[in-house]
Amino acid sequence: MKILINYATVSGNSAMLAQQLNDKLKAIHADKEFVYKDADECKGEDYSQYDLVLFVSSSWDDGDLNMIAEDYLNQLPDLAGQKFALVGLGDSSYPHFCGAVEKTEAALTAKGATLVGSAHKIDGFVEDPIVEATVAWADGVIKGL
Repeated sequence: MKILINYATVSGNSAMLAQQLNDKLKAIHADKEFVYKDADECKGEDYSQYDLVLFVSSSWDDGDLNMIAEDYLNQLPDLAGQKFALVGLGDSSYPHFCGAVEKTEAALTAKGATLVGSAHKIDGFVEDPIVEATVAWADGVIKGL
């Protein structure tokens, strides 16, 4: 099984979480191949080579996509049948907490992708308890494939 951990970051938090997910999931699932890439590096990517794309991104302002995620979603090819799982970083003090997750879900399904499990929404900074909860969520998604 081959899994792409993909992230769209402006401030660096999504990249930090994606890197930790990559490292920890490789240790848990040594029998699987993990590829770790910035969304900017995925132009022309052949997503069909992956069994799962785990996409990590953040919401900006009141639930908007960050500019990197928006560019990434706009350049995606047809994704018919491609499995995606989503991690959203946000701040619950905004009325539309992790609103970019819903926008990402809509963009992916419009391209034909299949969403696996429910999106994992994170409130706050990327710290150990949040990382561990996200690893447990991702482990469950992978085991459910």
